[in-house]
Amino acid sequence: MAKGKAVKYEWRCKCCNTPTGAGQAQKEKVKELKKNKYCPKTRQMQAHEAKLIKKGN
Repeated sequence: MAKGKAVKYEWRCKCCNTPTGAGQAQKEKVKELKKNKYCPKTRQMQAHEAKLIKKGN
C-alpha cells in the first residue's frame, strides 16, 4: 500500500446503501434522515440509518 494514503469513509443508508454525501453537509443529511425516519429509495417509513463504510478496497 502507498504511504500517506488515507482510508476514506462514506456514510450510507443501512437499508438501501444510498450514499448520503460528504463532509459537514453529509452529517446534516444524516441528521435529517434520522429525523425523517424515511428511506427515499425503498420508500419505507422506517429509520433511514446511516452506516460508515470504507471506500475503495
